[in-house]
Amino acid sequence: MMNGVFESSNLYTKIGYSYLANKDYDSAAIWFKKAIEKDFTNDVEIYSYLAFIANEKKDYVAAWKYVDKAYRILENAKKNADILFKCIILENRGDYAKRLGKMQEAIESYEQILNISPHLFDRQIAYDNLLYCLICLSDDDVVFQAHKYYRYLYKNVKKEKIYKFLVRYAHPKIKVAYISPDFRQHVMFSFYHAMLMQYNKQNFHVTCYQLNKESDNFTEYLKTKVDDWIYAADFSIEELAERIHNDEIDVLVDLAGHSSHSGLPVFVYRPAPIQISGVGWMETTGLNETDYFITDRFADPVGSHNLIEKKLYLDSQLCYTARNDVPIPSGAPCLAVGHVTFGIFNNYYKFNDNILELWKEIMDRVENSVLLLKCQLYISESAVKMAYERFEKLGFDVNRIQFEPATNTYMNRYLDVDIALDTYPYTGGGTTCDALYMGIPVISLYGQRRGSRFSYSILNNIGLGILTAESGEEYVEKAVALAENKDILDFLHKNIRSMMVKSPVMDSNLYMRQLEQQYKKLLEKKYESIR
Repeated sequence: MMNGVFESSNLYTKIGYSYLANKDYDSAAIWFKKAIEKDFTNDVEIYSYLAFIANEKKDYVAAWKYVDKAYRILENAKKNADILFKCIILENRGDYAKRLGKMQEAIESYEQILNISPHLFDRQIAYDNLLYCLICLSDDDVVFQAHKYYRYLYKNVKKEKIYKFLVRYAHPKIKVAYISPDFRQHVMFSFYHAMLMQYNKQNFHVTCYQLNKESDNFTEYLKTKVDDWIYAADFSIEELAERIHNDEIDVLVDLAGHSSHSGLPVFVYRPAPIQISGVGWMETTGLNETDYFITDRFADPVGSHNLIEKKLYLDSQLCYTARNDVPIPSGAPCLAVGHVTFGIFNNYYKFNDNILELWKEIMDRVENSVLLLKCQLYISESAVKMAYERFEKLGFDVNRIQFEPATNTYMNRYLDVDIALDTYPYTGGGTTCDALYMGIPVISLYGQRRGSRFSYSILNNIGLGILTAESGEEYVEKAVALAENKDILDFLHKNIRSMMVKSPVMDSNLYMRQLEQQYKKLLEKKYESIR
């Protein structure tokens, strides 16, 4: 009797959706799979539901397979799908692929959104994600050119919507605004902390425009430290530009670049006379309306051409604020355990086969060494299995590899690491600073592109440029040599933190003094030009 009642796979789908609405994912998946078994295999919605369920259950590989199946069905369909629905499938496919390091598939999805979406916002998100993929894959000029092309997304912005500045604002203080989707518990907290905590309150008035929809304890803490706080997550780009202009902001600073849901597009409307980026993104913004980019002479040597913006030079492009609840490094752990542990706490999507081959060579040459990999992806058992298979295929001894998900106490785990191996061409920023603060020497490969020189900048600024390498061969040799010299390794573990604290990377007073001097200087220069 039951078989007669539920003969239609459409009913199976409806029952599955009712369970899905109540967040009973296991039951929903059972009914959606029953629909597939009833030869209803070409229903894109069923596969998109299954992808959603798998993602919620952190079965990231299954989520990717289901959303890719939905995409294939759409591609093979004789009837054209609704464009907005297809864009949703493509965005999910791109995001799931990127998370698993399937960059070519992710790029394919984002490019299609760019080609078919009628909405500028969707195209902007797709382009930002496309750039993210490119910086993980390439260290050549294609990355710079792709960033430069970003400006063409906004070629149809009407000139009358772009604000003009003919007279100086009559402010007793210079009004500086920071705009970010990351005013929350996020890696960027360590890098904008000084900007919001240590500005000169006598001469500067600071406003923050919050683009993250969700607030947390970090957000609430930050709100108490600045003069004005604007929740702007629900503003359109035009509305945000109008608000910034009406607030009479002198200097507008973007803290996210092409990161997810950033406010960078607001720059196109020129709501402030001085517009600056940097810190939250490792490449040029690609917008002529970005006047300056915060950098240093290690990331951007004089004469380099990695930015379309003017270079705003500080001693260090970054100012790192460390956590105050972490232990003091006490020495190289290999002296106690009898083997060297290499650590990589960077995101998995930064791994490409070229850097993996270098890590394999290091592991082969350092007998009995262990590779500790830690990031949020490894909370997924299916993703760990996928990674194991990838490493095994490349010839790693997978018995010497440990996969661990990220935790709130992950800084303590650095105490079990002897040497951190950096990724390339998308190097570490936050992970590099975290490792160094915990006394861990970081071996980093760098190139000409500025995104590959983040760790190079950090290491040189704390006096450890010797740990950087210009070639893959040098990268391997330096890692192996350091692993074999236990005395130097132990010395570094005990002294890197103090070196870092005394360096421009953590000198917040120097950083803010230089930054605010630049704000004042650039504003004076701007208004001199319009007198």
